[in-house]
Amino acid sequence: MVAIPLVYGSTGPLSTETIGTNISFDNFPTITIRDMVKAHILLRTHLGIDSIDLLLGGSMGGYQALEWAIYEPTVIKKMFLIATSCSESAWGVAIHTAQRLAIEADCTWKEPTPNAGAKGLKAARAIGMLTYRNYGIYQEKQTDDDPEKIDNFKASSYINYQGDKLVSRFNAYSYWLLTKSMDSHHIARKRGGDLIKTLGTIQIPTFIMGINSDILCPLDEQRFMKQHMPKASLVAIDSAYGHDGFIIESVQITDHLKAWLAKQV
Repeated sequence: MVAIPLVYGSTGPLSTETIGTNISFDNFPTITIRDMVKAHILLRTHLGIDSIDLLLGGSMGGYQALEWAIYEPTVIKKMFLIATSCSESAWGVAIHTAQRLAIEADCTWKEPTPNAGAKGLKAARAIGMLTYRNYGIYQEKQTDDDPEKIDNFKASSYINYQGDKLVSRFNAYSYWLLTKSMDSHHIARKRGGDLIKTLGTIQIPTFIMGINSDILCPLDEQRFMKQHMPKASLVAIDSAYGHDGFIIESVQITDHLKAWLAKQV
């Protein structure tokens, strides 16, 4: 049996410590993006960091960066956002719901063990992989050369491999909760409910980057932010890798970011 880590956080569903009550496994409370940012701020304060020159965030990290910029506008001096949005889309919520349904369909889900829901987690990862990339890159990288093949296709092998890889280093409880955290992302929540007005309060110079082939968080999301943030600029990059371009296209991203930073001096 593979040992499952706590999943990179300070405290999570596999934590063994007790804080007043049993918080392990399916009893772990729901955590929002805003809660995560409050924890970052506690750490910043503890470390004695008074100013952050550049706050960067991609995808879910961008959700956190936006919340942080609203919480501490005088601490954050500049911000870089890529492949992200100011609120979770209905499309994103639907994807996450499908992923949770896959986990919940696993007969081991909610068992008090670290490996509960592992098969469901693999299926949830498979759903995610369809949105991180796109039709074009699957056709290019995963098409079989043998027209006589009737089973064991490259695309199937790739999806299975990615699912197994995640299961070996993650757990279904944390994955389920993280999708819930993303669903609740809305920077205007408890701030009047108006996204445009809330974006308008962000006066930090912000560089926004989108990816033309991103089907998970498409360019419309970044265009909306640019339109309503007073000091924002936007660039769209070309990538065959869809949403995953934000972790793959390092050369393009670095070149554009350097050029923008040079203008901020």
